[in-house]
Amino acid sequence: MVLIYIILFLLGIFIFIILFDLSREWVKLKSFNHSPLDIKTFDGKDSPYHPSVIYFDVPYNGFKFWMVETPFYLGGKPYVDRWECPSIHVSNDGIHWSDIENCHNPIDNLTDKEIDNLDYFSDPHLVINGNYLECWYRLTKRRGVVTNVDDVFLLRKITCDGINWSEKQTIADLKNNSSEKGLGKMVVSPSLIYYDNIYYMYYVDRLTENREVVFSSSDDAIIWSDKCKCNLLGPSINPWHIDVSKINSIYWMIIYDYDSLSLWKSENGIDFYFIKILLTPSNTIGSFYKRDLYRACLVKANDVFRLYFSADDGYKTYIGLMEGKSPEHLKIVSPDNKKFSSFSIFIYKYFKYRLRALQFIINYSKICHY
Repeated sequence: MVLIYIILFLLGIFIFIILFDLSREWVKLKSFNHSPLDIKTFDGKDSPYHPSVIYFDVPYNGFKFWMVETPFYLGGKPYVDRWECPSIHVSNDGIHWSDIENCHNPIDNLTDKEIDNLDYFSDPHLVINGNYLECWYRLTKRRGVVTNVDDVFLLRKITCDGINWSEKQTIADLKNNSSEKGLGKMVVSPSLIYYDNIYYMYYVDRLTENREVVFSSSDDAIIWSDKCKCNLLGPSINPWHIDVSKINSIYWMIIYDYDSLSLWKSENGIDFYFIKILLTPSNTIGSFYKRDLYRACLVKANDVFRLYFSADDGYKTYIGLMEGKSPEHLKIVSPDNKKFSSFSIFIYKYFKYRLRALQFIINYSKICHY
């Protein structure tokens, strides 16, 4: 009889702890229960990622907002990067997005041979050049070995209507470049600005530690100036994915550093001063940006600044939206004021995350034991 009481007592404590933790997480979610943008992706998983957005005062082929992104479903098969292909979406309010009629997504796809070789596309960026819209992106050739990540080609496609795209053009075979000349041997997260008939490309120039933001310029997209280091004047940071936009003669840089999104400002395009941290992962069950952030891009539409940012909750990737009257005062907004997680969905996610954490602890304990 005593044993039964002890078991019931322990069971009661366990239930109390679960209910307390669940209640705490539900209350916490109220501050982070924003909704991402509803963007359909060609892989059928609706997991958009790595956005680049352009705004037109006068609609371009009927639309004011144009986006390129690469789907990145975290459980993608045969390998997660396979579906990371540049895809185009359009909008007239920057909130509700759709595919453009008669434009087949993605605008570039891997061949069967490239899939067998585990190759992948990544890091798309849109550039407007007169009446032409250009999509720049990368191709990494792994050649069948998943750890091969330094054989990168910089590619470009061009359109005059957003529907019919040119054959891809190889801008640079980076592995065969000189490390100190032109673009160098690596371009990560290229961000391009085109003005006065010159391309200015900002990018991260290495994959390893102590990464730097650099820029290079070209008037023909073929011959590039030797890369020049940008000075990041502020707290120490190790940039991973970036975006640079020139708005009203001011350069704004958004940096993702494997943790947060930070805002930097420059008047000359070289010396960037730290302004603030814009966003960090919520670490909250039920939030679409619970686990990670990624590349974000800043756009000015009339008098409103918008930041489109990548995020994931550990299961899917999303694109969220921040908005404000200036880059320094941005807040997350939810399309149509919708919540991301209802209470019933939250309950499901809560036990899903907690069971996965328990499984991780058990597996880790087994590894330590052996």
